[in-house]
Amino acid sequence: MKWFDGPTFLPDAYSVAMDGERVVGMSELWKRNAQPHRLMTGMTGVIREYRRRGIATALKTTGIRYARDHGIEHVQTINAEGNPMYDLNMALGYKPMPAWLWMRRTLRERDGASA
Repeated sequence: MKWFDGPTFLPDAYSVAMDGERVVGMSELWKRNAQPHRLMTGMTGVIREYRRRGIATALKTTGIRYARDHGIEHVQTINAEGNPMYDLNMALGYKPMPAWLWMRRTLRERDGASA
């Protein structure tokens, strides 16, 4: 419930795909408070037996239409390159941006020696 009551939640930008009474997919956009003309795709997903039917595409394009209708300049999302959603996002016109740089400092080697 915290999520739905939070300041970044946009109920009008939360889309659900139904098959009768069954929820089979969803996609959401949320605000970026520091960037009012930018929205973030929180999650898009379709249950396994309904995939490859265009449901994710319909959900994502509904979100893009929502953003366009509300004067949003940019919609961002995050995907791993090997994920099928990456290919869908590329087909929908998303452009790759520089990725986060993960860094690590080893404090102790596996054999117990300090680094």
